[in-house]
Amino acid sequence: MANKTYWFSAIVAFVAMGVVAVGASMVAQDQLASIMAISRGEAMLMGWQMAGYFLITAVFVYIYTKSRQEGCWQEGARYGAIFGLIMCGVSMLNYSIFPIEIAAMVADIIINIIVLPWAGLLQL
Repeated sequence: MANKTYWFSAIVAFVAMGVVAVGASMVAQDQLASIMAISRGEAMLMGWQMAGYFLITAVFVYIYTKSRQEGCWQEGARYGAIFGLIMCGVSMLNYSIFPIEIAAMVADIIINIIVLPWAGLLQL
């Protein structure tokens, strides 16, 4: 995959994931309240969150484009779901380290499973 195409794919996937993540976060706002209570504030959280999401997306796009076989949307969604499950482990680790409620962890896991397949759906 050409360098320009890779970055374009990463940006498109990032925007799609961002839109879905914002919507899912708004739906799960009450469950995510314990995360906001211990966060560094929305302004700082948003910057770091976007940087983190972009890093995750860029790595996902790289792994998917290097290992894909069929190149169909189903394969992309499958890779996204697998990556979402990996990120669920991060949510569980955060729950074990930080004083957040289990509802926040569960909401974060659900959001990861919903959001990350969108990155794969757009990698045709």
